[in-house]
Amino acid sequence: MTKRSPIKKERLKRTAGQALQEKIFDESLEAMIPHLMFPLSAAFGILIGILAGFSSIWLQWIAFAGFLIWGMIGIWRFLRMKRQIENDAIGRDGERAVGQMLDDCKRMGWRILHDFQTDAVGNIDHIVIAPQGIFTIETKTLCKNETDEKIIYDGRSIITSLGRRLDAVGTNPLDEAEREARFLKKFLNELISKNLSVDPTPIVTFPGWYVQLKLKDNQPKVMVMNTQHIVKNIPTWPVLVSAEEQTVIYDTLCHAQREMETRIRRS
Repeated sequence: MTKRSPIKKERLKRTAGQALQEKIFDESLEAMIPHLMFPLSAAFGILIGILAGFSSIWLQWIAFAGFLIWGMIGIWRFLRMKRQIENDAIGRDGERAVGQMLDDCKRMGWRILHDFQTDAVGNIDHIVIAPQGIFTIETKTLCKNETDEKIIYDGRSIITSLGRRLDAVGTNPLDEAEREARFLKKFLNELISKNLSVDPTPIVTFPGWYVQLKLKDNQPKVMVMNTQHIVKNIPTWPVLVSAEEQTVIYDTLCHAQREMETRIRRS
């Protein structure tokens, strides 16, 4: 008889950093089981047979050498992937740290969704529905070269106090955050069948960093904030979203996330 879990997984809320944790798990299995553990185990088994004095020993030595080479290649592949796995783990921990701080704001009426899955813009790290507005939060966990290194944001670009540009290599976090907010606005307007009272505000946060603002624009398209600044200052802003609209938005997004989880599990 097949045992079935009583828990409907699609009804479980996603946790901060869940996508990265799943990626780390998949990468680790991909690196270790088929290309490392299996060939090395096979090589060890063949070696035992050789030492036991089985017949056709020269064929066993060939098989042993083949599996051993396969296993050595697996070790090399794993060492190459190790750096990416470590980077993913740092990103996961950063999302978890931000998620914990945001969850502490639930007592103030905030509603939080973590790791919101979409087909159009990937996963949105955090969505906050608060009386002060709707916010999409993109978490970037960046290692420091010096303990007092800080983020400098002028409203158009992000650099560190040591001159490192954070929007010049790879994905631009400002563009990424803006796409997420734009997607969420369109997504909600279609599901709720009416325009939101406020547009989602994109935020990029760097956990553990001090952010210095030198704005060239009075109202930049994307906000860059220290995570502590988010949870301490946003509650002091004017109320823009009614309690009824907050409930509708939150329930709509929860339902959409459950449907996404169901679709992914069936695919």
